[in-house]
Amino acid sequence: MVGKIYPHSLGASCPRRALAPGATIAVTVAQQAVVPAASPALPIATAEYGTVVRSGPSGRQPLVRPSHAVELSELAVNSYAFVNIASCVRIEGEAPRAPFPLPCCLVQLPSELPAGFDYKDPKAVLPVKWWDPVDKTYEGKWIVWLHGNRQWRSDIERGSIVLANVGLHDGSNNPRKTLRQRSARVLVGSLRLLPSAD
Repeated sequence: MVGKIYPHSLGASCPRRALAPGATIAVTVAQQAVVPAASPALPIATAEYGTVVRSGPSGRQPLVRPSHAVELSELAVNSYAFVNIASCVRIEGEAPRAPFPLPCCLVQLPSELPAGFDYKDPKAVLPVKWWDPVDKTYEGKWIVWLHGNRQWRSDIERGSIVLANVGLHDGSNNPRKTLRQRSARVLVGSLRLLPSAD
């Protein structure tokens, strides 16, 4: 291989010689596989970037990393969460409406979890209060989802919660306001953690 070599790239092992700017030096590169002495039968292949160890056709198949189930986090009372809409059942008696504009919806967890509730069990059921995205975006304004004169409440499974402990901006869900006046905005830090649900 013949290439252009510059003095500063030759390193300390090269004798210091003065080269004319742009001078070329013929350099021969010999590439050979190095077989470890401890295992002479190990199949070795030489690649452009160095030595590669291959298992060969008779070798064992590579190990596959086991896929572990997602570990469900503990739920805090009165906290907020995002639930996967596709996994939730519409409340009985709710008037038909256009399809929900987002894959996930903001909900508020109850002030007290049901007796014997196991947050690690994806089938465990808990009641939640629903919020409606006015701007049809996660970062926009959310208002109380009304069902008559009350906030829509229904039971969901723990496994439908895709993000727990969602943070809200100060002043969200102000209890001094009426239900119709309340609103909430989700913190950007929480939105970054929200998985993209298709």
